[in-house]
Amino acid sequence: MSAPLLQALVQIRFPLLAHLQTVEGIARLQDRLKDRLPYLSPRTGNPMALQLHIGVGGLGVDSSNSFAGWEFRDDFGHLLVVEAGALSLVAGSEYSGISRFMELFQQIVTEFAVAEQPRRYERLGVRYLSLAETELANPHEWAEWFRPELTGWVGDATILATEAQIVSSLTQVQIAGAVDLELGEGSGVPQGVLKHGWVPRGSLLPGVPPIQTRNPGYLLDLDFFIMAPQNYDSERIVGQFSWLHGQIDRFFAWSLTEEGRTHFKYEEL
Repeated sequence: MSAPLLQALVQIRFPLLAHLQTVEGIARLQDRLKDRLPYLSPRTGNPMALQLHIGVGGLGVDSSNSFAGWEFRDDFGHLLVVEAGALSLVAGSEYSGISRFMELFQQIVTEFAVAEQPRRYERLGVRYLSLAETELANPHEWAEWFRPELTGWVGDATILATEAQIVSSLTQVQIAGAVDLELGEGSGVPQGVLKHGWVPRGSLLPGVPPIQTRNPGYLLDLDFFIMAPQNYDSERIVGQFSWLHGQIDRFFAWSLTEEGRTHFKYEEL
């Protein structure tokens, strides 16, 4: 499948460990991860507090320049952001499928358990940011790839006058509900925040790090999460990650028309 994925992210949040903000405090985790993520550097700004806004110039983000934790990297482009209260694993163009991404995340949460012995975690989230880019010569072709229930009236090229154009359009939906899957005692209700819409060329998307679009396109920003205190257990964490990713995968599959499945070379496995 030629998916329009820009960035995949999985984040786990836990009660603050203040010593992770110091060189001495991060050293134990570095020793555990140095073979897999050998490059460590300080991080500025706050990637988890980016604020999305829409203006005439498109989408944008605001962030601070204060110390915001540490970055671990490898030779393949994977990024692990470590903050005093969160771990965030990010993959962009190097993303090669859920199996490798999940295996790396499993190693990280396991090594973190050994290094820090956390008692619990409070939020687990999985977020996939995709942009279905269109050619400037045919800026409305994205409407053929996604179901009309998703694109709405914006996807109907006959509504506006021919000389009018949509500068940007963004819809946000928050969902919550019961599921028929054992996620663990006290795991809370799975929730999701789904953002979708048309964004122009040059928009700055709130990724980690932020991403500037080279072409206009249709944005799908899918964030599914469980927010409730749970005992820190690496196997449970990875199992919930797999389930949340499955919900994102199902929604993306539903969103495509037959033209979209052909365009993105989608195949059911």
